[in-house]
Amino acid sequence: MEIIEQAKGELAASGKDALIAPEAAWFRGAERGYGRVKRNGVMWLLPDALGFIMMNGNRIDLPLSDVACIETDKWFLKCYRNGYPHLIFNASDGNRIGFFVADIEKWKSTLANAGVKMKEAENA
Repeated sequence: MEIIEQAKGELAASGKDALIAPEAAWFRGAERGYGRVKRNGVMWLLPDALGFIMMNGNRIDLPLSDVACIETDKWFLKCYRNGYPHLIFNASDGNRIGFFVADIEKWKSTLANAGVKMKEAENA
């Protein structure tokens, strides 16, 4: 997947070490700002930010300092997908941004170790 190579190249050029290397992920929408169209892409985690590049080239660069907490929920933006949990970033400004990742437990623990608070949802 050439978008993973693009993300790895950008990461190498930045000189920053990733807490989670670029990997396939699925954008599940946002309440505002990033749209609600679901898209495949590549996501990674730095010590201070989340990065996501959609297959169409659109980006999400979310500083962890702007994340109030994360949560997991089977429902997000009125969508349910075979009981698979969404990883939801609750931004300080009230926006909510959702993703599917292959190993949600890895993401939750790495984000917790980076100082991001966890909020468990009722439908998780």
